Formats: sequence, structure tokens, C-alpha cells
Amino acid sequence: CYVCFGCASSFFNVIGSFVPLTAFPAKDTGKVSACVQVCMSLGITVQTQAFRWLQTLGGDSVTNYLIYALVFTDFTGVLMCLVFWSA
Repeated sequence: CYVCFGCASSFFNVIGSFVPLTAFPAKDTGKVSACVQVCMSLGITVQTQAFRWLQTLGGDSVTNYLIYALVFTDFTGVLMCLVFWSA
């Protein structure tokens, strides 16, 4: 499970970094790429806060986080597919 989540996270990070090269006009690529990088950095902060919140709920926080991570990854994957489909 850890390997699958790690591979999926890396895949989505690479795609998120390269999308501006194909989805936006060349003149805006730098701005959009900077925005993507900031969002990816903030994503790490959100994930950390989510883990801390799940720890306060009690129970097995690692299992709860893995469930959260799988749901979050599935949701963002579907969202990315919708964005690519509409482009």
C-alpha cells in the first residue's frame, strides 16, 4: 500500500508540474508553473495537518491516514482526469 501511494503521489506531482507546458499558452507557462509549485508545497502542509487531526480522533491514526490518503488520491485523480478531458 505504501509503495502504491508513493508511486501515485510521484506520478501526480510530475503531471502537475508538466501540465502548464501543454494546457496553457506559452506566455503564461511560468506563472502557472509557479502557482502549481506553490499549491504542491501547500499540499504537504495540508497533508500534515490532516494527519495531526486524524491523531486527535483516537484509534489507529496510521490506518485512518491511509484511508484518508487513498480517498484523497482517488478524488484528485478523478479531478485531474476531468480537467484533462475538458482541455
